Formats: sequence, C-alpha cells, structure tokens
Amino acid sequence: MAPQPHPRAGDGRGLRTTLSLGGIYDKVLDRWLTFTVSGVRIPGGTLVVFGALCFLVWLFFRTRMGITIAAARSSTRFARAAGISDERTRVQATVLSTVLAAIGIVVFSQSYGFVQLYTAPLLMAFPAIACILIGGASVTRATIGHVLVGTFLFQSILTVALPVTSQVIQGDISETARLIIQNGMILYALTRIGRT
Repeated sequence: MAPQPHPRAGDGRGLRTTLSLGGIYDKVLDRWLTFTVSGVRIPGGTLVVFGALCFLVWLFFRTRMGITIAAARSSTRFARAAGISDERTRVQATVLSTVLAAIGIVVFSQSYGFVQLYTAPLLMAFPAIACILIGGASVTRATIGHVLVGTFLFQSILTVALPVTSQVIQGDISETARLIIQNGMILYALTRIGRT
C-alpha cells in the first residue's frame, strides 16, 4: 500500500477558527443599495437592515409583551404587584436579545467577509455594551436613541483613536489598542452613570 501524503496547510482539513465567506454571502448587504457620497462608498443595505431592526425593536416595546418586559426591568416589586411573572419576562428578554445578537453577528460577518467561530461570540458583547453606555444609557433605562448615538460615537472614537495610537506607539498593536479603548469607554460610561 502506498504511503498517504501529509495534508498541506489550507487544504480544508483540521480545525479552523475562521471561515471565509467568499462566494457564499460575502458583502451581500454591503453591495445592496450602495451609494457614493463625496467619494465615500456607503453600504446602504447594511444601514437599511440596521434601521429596520431598530424600528422593529422600538415597535416590539410598544406591544403587550414589550411593556411587561420594560415594567419587570424597571421595578421588580411593581411587576409582581401587577401580576407580571419576573421569571417569564427574563426568559423572553433573554430569547429576544439572543436572536438579535445572532442576526447582528451574521450582518457583521457578511460585512467583514469571514466567520470567526470561537472568539467572536465571546467578544461580541463588549462593543455592544460600550456603544449603548457611551450613548447615554443607564442600568435601568436604555432606548433605541442611546443605541444610535452610542454606535456613532463608539465607531467614530475607534476610527480616530486607532491610527493615532499606531503613530504614537511604533508597531501594529491595533487589536490591543482597540480592546483598551473599548474597555476604557465602558469604565468611563459606568463611572458617569451614578452622576446622572
């Protein structure tokens, strides 16, 4: 029997932590409804999906289930007095946030062109928390407006801060700098919560 050749790197065997989406759904939303403003390409499809999801969440919190979740979140005693099951609303809120996170990671993956299987779901929560806190949300109250303002501010700060950090510190520390800036924003926003 002839000896089998050793598998080469990149031939599809073994454990992979990152999968390329080329030819599958790479940049599908980014290419859909794309327009250019002053030479800058704007991914219209991604913005439309983001806006539609924001509207659906806003609409959901106008329904009976959304109002019960909001009531249970604001005051547990009031929710119990009104006959709202605290455990049930926690399960509903967890399911809703998990579904939104799953949609968000799919949109994120198509925009970047790859799926990160192990670290992305673990690290996904910190940018979301930083965005909503820097947007002015508190522990007891968060709105779609906080999400929109926070996302704009967070991405603007990262866009400006990373090139400056790379110039000050010679070498490529973009990932480390991103984590430091992101966690610093979370700490800053949490220290401001008690003063509002």
